[in-house]
Amino acid sequence: MPSDPVSCPVCQAPAGKILEISGTVPPVRLFSLCRCPSCGFSFVPDYRTDYDVVYSEAYYRGQGSDPLANYLFDHQEPAATLRRYEWSGLLEVFRTLSPAPPDKAKWLDYGCGLGSLVRYGRERGVNIFGCDPYGAAAGKGKLPEDGRYLDPYILAREDLQREGFDYVTAVEVIEHTADPVAFLGEIRPLLKPGGVLFLTTGNAKPFRNKFTRWSYAVCPDIHVSFFEPETLALALEKAGFRPEFRGYVKGFTEIIKYKILKNLKFTRRSRLFDLLPWPVLSRLADAKYRVTAHPVGVAA
Repeated sequence: MPSDPVSCPVCQAPAGKILEISGTVPPVRLFSLCRCPSCGFSFVPDYRTDYDVVYSEAYYRGQGSDPLANYLFDHQEPAATLRRYEWSGLLEVFRTLSPAPPDKAKWLDYGCGLGSLVRYGRERGVNIFGCDPYGAAAGKGKLPEDGRYLDPYILAREDLQREGFDYVTAVEVIEHTADPVAFLGEIRPLLKPGGVLFLTTGNAKPFRNKFTRWSYAVCPDIHVSFFEPETLALALEKAGFRPEFRGYVKGFTEIIKYKILKNLKFTRRSRLFDLLPWPVLSRLADAKYRVTAHPVGVAA
């Protein structure tokens, strides 16, 4: 584990270790957590690279480093899964932020996993595609068989880059990447001028001095990048985006509803959940955790 200062992946300033955190996926080991005093980025420099072990089938079944995520259940039981609340919210955010009319916009979910959001959007008439350059799902035959999945090598073709997408989502993906500026740089050429990148990831700012009490930070086998809003804005700028702080747009109520219920370890939707005053509860949760403080990226 590094003891000397390491370079911040976002701003390249020296960053020092602030603590050590234990992983959970065998072979279990300790990880360093560093924080950059210049830009506020926190990261795991000694991250794992045995991705086939970390992102095994057990991971997709909710039996890996993140026991609150069961992607296979989400995909096999789309009507029952709690994640349907998140999909609904993401669709509303798309309708709000897309620079093109939603019925004409072309949407890419970058890091789509098993493609469940792609399928949800397609069933509602959205022209949505999926791509997962890093995940293990691509070769498992679990993605929609309707031409809506794009191989990452196809995405690199110049003709597709010229055509571009109006809107790209990266839902809980960037925290898995060790070089976030390079990750964002992969997405930038895929957007049309004025296109919007909408990211979801935890906000590290409220947990700056209590990382060990934050669920994102206690999964160092998979989560290696932790952003404060200003740091994410800097990373977006370095990748060629114009960061814009849009705040609590329509759709966040359902997204935060999902996050609250997931962290309470619910897995299935219930009509009882819908009786709760989510517009109020989600605003209260956002005031504490500042989920909506992160910027979106606009392709300048």
